[in-house]
Amino acid sequence: MDFHAFYKVLNNVITKNDKVIEDIEIGVDTYNQYLMNRYLSFYDPVLLDLIDQSLNKQFFIPNGDDLFASYKFTKSVIPKMPSKKIDYHKKASTNKIQNLSISDEDIFLLAQKKEMSVRELKELLKFV
Repeated sequence: MDFHAFYKVLNNVITKNDKVIEDIEIGVDTYNQYLMNRYLSFYDPVLLDLIDQSLNKQFFIPNGDDLFASYKFTKSVIPKMPSKKIDYHKKASTNKIQNLSISDEDIFLLAQKKEMSVRELKELLKFV
């Protein structure tokens, strides 16, 4: 998916812009209704109810059959707002043992202190 083109379409839907993007530019590579709904909810959490009631329940297009109609409907339903930065926070890494820089010598010393085997300690660190 071409995210530069996707953000162009997203900004066109959100901001006050009378220009409708042509049918040629709306395609599988540039438009995805799921991502559009997701980024619209990031843009303004107040839009969650509107997105859920209108875009998800009333105008859901399976398999992207008519992307241009979906785009036009989304553009007409979403209120126009000034442009702003979308706050998106990535999830933290789930594998914390990679983030810890523990040498084998430290693991060996800690295992001796706790009276555990090195293998048991490594398994235990995977769950921390």
